[in-house]
Amino acid sequence: MYYHTVKKSLRGVNTKKIGLFVTINDNQQYLDPSPTVELIPKLAFRKDIRAQNFQGLACSSFSESLLNSAGFFLMNGKDDAVVLIGTHYTPWFLDRIKQIKHISKKNKADFHNLIYFLIFSDITASVILSEKKTKNTQLQIDTESILTLKNTKNASKTATIKLSPDKKHRMIFDMKLDSQKLRQDVANLSAQNIKLLRKKTPSEFKKIKIWGLHTAGSRFVDYVSEKCQIDKTKIGLSYDLMKKTGNTGAVSSLQFINECVNKKELSKNQLGCFVDYGWEGVNLFMFKKLSIKSAA
Repeated sequence: MYYHTVKKSLRGVNTKKIGLFVTINDNQQYLDPSPTVELIPKLAFRKDIRAQNFQGLACSSFSESLLNSAGFFLMNGKDDAVVLIGTHYTPWFLDRIKQIKHISKKNKADFHNLIYFLIFSDITASVILSEKKTKNTQLQIDTESILTLKNTKNASKTATIKLSPDKKHRMIFDMKLDSQKLRQDVANLSAQNIKLLRKKTPSEFKKIKIWGLHTAGSRFVDYVSEKCQIDKTKIGLSYDLMKKTGNTGAVSSLQFINECVNKKELSKNQLGCFVDYGWEGVNLFMFKKLSIKSAA
C-alpha cells in the first residue's frame, strides 16, 4: 500500500528533485527497519535524500510533517518534499478481539477494542510539498497558519497502548482509553488553537468557507465543533467522510483536502481549515485553493 500510493503521487515527477522523504506510520512494525529503508531504493530517490520516520504520533501528525518540511525548505529551497502516511490498525484490534470470548460494555477495554476495530480503516495517502508555486500546485498552506498545541497533562491517564505476552507467550495488543477525558482535552486545545488563529489572521479567518475535523467518531466531531463554535453547515464533508470510511487516523487530513479538491468544495483562492487531534495534542492549518485541476 505504501509503495503503490507514493508511486502514484510521483508519476511524472523527477525523483531526483525530492530532497526530503517523511513517513508517518501507525502500525505494529515499529521494531522493523523504518519504511524509508525499503522505499528509497524502490522509488529511485537520490543517495543524499533526507529521511524522517514518525511512529506513534497518530492522528495529529500531519501538521508536524508540514512544519518539518518548512524547516527543510529554509535550508534547501530547491528541492521538494514527499510525505507518506499509512495507518494499519486491523492487526492490532483483530488479534485482541479473537481472544475475547464475550464483549460487554462492563469491560471498557474489550468494548473499545471492538469499536475501534469497526471504525478504523487501513489506508495510505501521500503528497508532494514544494516551497514555490508551480503549474501543478493545487493548494497553498501558509506556515503561519499551522498551529500546534501539546497535551501537557498526564496523557497516560487518558490513553495507553501496550504489547504484552499472553499465556502462550504470544505478544498481544492491549488498549485502555478514557474517551470522555480525551474528548474534553482535544476540544479544549482545539478551541485555544482556533482562538489564536482568529487573532493572528482575522481577515483570513472570516473567509474560511469549509472546516475539516479529524474523523475520530461522531461524538468527537460533535463535541469539538460545539466547543469550538464551528458552524455545522461548514463541516458536512467531515461527517460524510466519517460515514464513508470511518476513522482514517493520520490520513484524515490529507483525505479531507483531497475530497475538497475532487468535489470542488472550494473555488480558486477560497480558504479551508483543518483541525486534527490525537493523544499527543491538536493542530490546525489553513489551506487555499489555487489550481482548478482535480487531484489524481
